[in-house]
Amino acid sequence: MTESPSNSSSAGSLGRTIVAILLLLVVGYFLLHVLIGVAVAVAGFAVVILAVIAVIWALRVLF
Repeated sequence: MTESPSNSSSAGSLGRTIVAILLLLVVGYFLLHVLIGVAVAVAGFAVVILAVIAVIWALRVLF
């Protein structure tokens, strides 16, 4: 099977390019949300650890 140089192969190439761009946009959107979720989880964990340290420090100062 050989491709003939016609408008159909050009249209197929354009279609593939559009599908590739759409796929990259969807995957990029998904990965951005995952990255933001990981950053929020790490920040939340850090806040909890700092709060525990603050409570321990406050209790040691008071007692």
